[in-house]
Amino acid sequence: MQTVQVPLGERSYPVIICGGLLDQSGPMFLRHLGQRTAAIVTDDNVAPLYLPRLEASLQAAGIAFAAALFITYAVLLRKQLTESAR
Repeated sequence: MQTVQVPLGERSYPVIICGGLLDQSGPMFLRHLGQRTAAIVTDDNVAPLYLPRLEASLQAAGIAFAAALFITYAVLLRKQLTESAR
């Protein structure tokens, strides 16, 4: 496991890099943050690949969570509409 610290003063945080992290995310979340609630922010490209494993790990660790899924197509469509209005 490798940890890289993002130096932002009081808002500093670690980035943990290791194999199998999704399956260990629930216990690691508790160990490092001590919280039992989480918010997951993802998009429709990443969610199908990784969200089920992340949710399973959080649930197994007793962490309550909510997931916000952003639809890439809607963002692209909005951008196209905005650009065409110019």
